[in-house]
Amino acid sequence: MGALASGGMGAFLAAPDRHVERARQEEPPFTLSSGAKAAVAAGFGALVMVVSRGGQSAVEWAERALTARGVRRPRLWMGVAAAAASLAMSAADMRTAARDQASTSRQDALDGPASSG
Repeated sequence: MGALASGGMGAFLAAPDRHVERARQEEPPFTLSSGAKAAVAAGFGALVMVVSRGGQSAVEWAERALTARGVRRPRLWMGVAAAAASLAMSAADMRTAARDQASTSRQDALDGPASSG
C-alpha cells in the first residue's frame, strides 16, 4: 500500500495539471524541485506504510485478546462488529442529513418568498 500511495502521489506531483479541475488550473502551479517532489512522494508512502502496519497490529492485538478470552472465530466477530459500526455510522449520517434538510426547509418557510426590488 505504501508503494501504491507513493506512486500515486508521485504521479500527481509530476503532472498536477492532469489531476486538477480546469477551473483551478489558472492558479499558480507547484514550484517544487524534482528532488522535493520525490521526497514528498516517498514520505507519503512511508506514512501510509506506518499507518497500515499500525492497523494490522491493532487487529492482531484484538484477535489475540478475543482468543485469550475463549472467543471462537475472533475474526468473524471482529467483522460483525465492524459491519455493525459501519451501519450505525451510516444511519447517524442519514439522520444528520435529514435533520439539516428539515432545518433548512423550516428556515426557508419562515423567510417566505424573497421580495423583489
